[in-house]
Amino acid sequence: MTLEDLGDGRTRVVTHSIFHTSAERDGMLESGMSQGLSASYVALDQLLDSLK
Repeated sequence: MTLEDLGDGRTRVVTHSIFHTSAERDGMLESGMSQGLSASYVALDQLLDSLK
């Protein structure tokens, strides 16, 4: 994960996930992990907004 200061109080978050096989990747996608990660970022945005 890298964090990049974009100025104006904004930050870009870049996350790379590396899988050794396509089966590992497909298993992660089928597990719902992608949706869970997206929901976590929404919750983080809400938390950070509440701290302003």
